[in-house]
Amino acid sequence: MKKIAIIIKSEANDLPGVAHDERNFCNFLKSHYGGAWKDCEFHTISTPPEHRSSNAYLCTELSTIQNSNYEYAIVLYSGHGGLNKDEQLIIYPDNGLAVEAEILCDLAPKQLTIFDCCRALEKEPEMIKEAADAAQCYNPIARSRYENLVKKALPQQNFLFACGIDECAQDTSKGALYLNELFKAGKIFTGPMRWKTVREAHELAAKYVSLKSLGQQHPDCLIPKIPREYSLPFSINPWV
Repeated sequence: MKKIAIIIKSEANDLPGVAHDERNFCNFLKSHYGGAWKDCEFHTISTPPEHRSSNAYLCTELSTIQNSNYEYAIVLYSGHGGLNKDEQLIIYPDNGLAVEAEILCDLAPKQLTIFDCCRALEKEPEMIKEAADAAQCYNPIARSRYENLVKKALPQQNFLFACGIDECAQDTSKGALYLNELFKAGKIFTGPMRWKTVREAHELAAKYVSLKSLGQQHPDCLIPKIPREYSLPFSINPWV
C-alpha cells in the first residue's frame, strides 16, 4: 500500500514540546498499535532558512506529495496556531510564516490531519502541553491488518483539533497534552475489540484532555458520518 506520514515541522523555539510530539507521533505509528509504519513512509517538511517567511517552499513540497498518488496520508502539525477574523485556522510553520491550515487538505483521497495548536482568536496564543513516549516495534501482521482497514475505508478527510474555537492547546517541555492522550487512547482496548476508529480514539482522548485541563481545553474534530466498518483506523489491537 502506498501511504505517507507527513510532519509539518514547526520552527517555534519557544515550544520545546514540539520535538517530543514529532518523536511520539513517529513512535506510535511504528508500533504495532499504530500499524507498524516503516521509516521510508515518513516525510518531514522543514522550511530551509533561505525560504523562511515564504510559503512557496511549503506549497511545492505539498504539491509534490499530492501528485504522488498516495492512497492514504496522515499529517501532523504541532506548533503555534490561531483563528483569523473569518475563524479560519492559521498555522505557523516557522516564526515568519503564516499559512491557512486548509493548505494541508486533500493530499490523498483518504487522509487524517491532526492539528495540535491553539485555535484562539489571536496571533500568538500561549500554550502549555504534555506527552508520553510510544514504543517502537515492527510487526508485519499488525501492518497488514492496519493497511487492510485503510483499504476498506471509504475516501474521506478526517480532521482532529487539539482544542475548541477560541481555546489554547496546552503544552509542556515533554510534548502535547492532546497528542499524549490521543496516543494513549489508541492503545486502550476492552474485550474483543480488534481496532479503534479515528473518532473513537479522539473521543476518548477528548474526555481526558478536558479533565486534565480542568475544563480549559476541549478537543474538536471534523469526521464524516459513515458506518464504522468504512471509517479510517487510528489503531489496532495487536493481541486479538
